[in-house]
Amino acid sequence: MRRTDEVALRHLAAERLVVALPSRHPMAAVPALATADLAEERFVSAVHRERGGLARCVTDLCLKRGFVPRLGPAISRKTSMLTLVAAGFGIAVIPEGMQKLATPGIDFVPLSDGDAVAASALALPATPLPLAELFASIAEGTLGNAAHAAKTHDF
Repeated sequence: MRRTDEVALRHLAAERLVVALPSRHPMAAVPALATADLAEERFVSAVHRERGGLARCVTDLCLKRGFVPRLGPAISRKTSMLTLVAAGFGIAVIPEGMQKLATPGIDFVPLSDGDAVAASALALPATPLPLAELFASIAEGTLGNAAHAAKTHDF
């Protein structure tokens, strides 16, 4: 998201990124992958910087390592991406929490790069209404506690 003076971003949590691979893929058996290892793979996720969010995060990781992600059949809905991975159309880089949405035929391999993390944030007006401020405080408390717990468990 582009930063402006009218919008304040409140950090909520961060999750490590993992690679979703078809179970029969040769890299599905390795303990970890570097982003650079994915240079020749086809991505089934939308990968371009203008989208923001996860698409931008993944594209930036690849660009920093000298390659542009190659597209397979691309779709932006996360659950549909996992279906395409299971069918063998390509790979996807997703937050580790999405593993629980997986269908059979997918293996997950963590990315070993230190910057392979997806951050979640809440966008609020620079001067939010009291109800929005209350919601943000609850979200920060709930997700912040979960993020803290994840950090204490080798995150």
